[in-house]
Amino acid sequence: MGKTPGKKIGQLAERKPPKHLTADQKAIYAEIMPILDEMTPPQIVETIAATLGIIHDARAILGAETVTIVNSKGELAAHPALEIVATATKTFDLLMCNCAG
Repeated sequence: MGKTPGKKIGQLAERKPPKHLTADQKAIYAEIMPILDEMTPPQIVETIAATLGIIHDARAILGAETVTIVNSKGELAAHPALEIVATATKTFDLLMCNCAG
């Protein structure tokens, strides 16, 4: 009961990006759907799309600004977006390794 006959649970074609994702993240979600196994949980696909969106946004900030900032002590320091890119990239790598098998 409750299942629609003739439809697979988790069928990729029926998955739509969650409404709370940004426009960029929704585009990424749609782009990565065909790459992932159809049994990949929607929450993982959403997390991958959001993570790639964060990487994209942080890289855009770095492209528009310098990679160093002056901190509250007046010293040069790495731009916080560098750490965001590094952490999000590690997260993305872990997610993709888990999805690949």
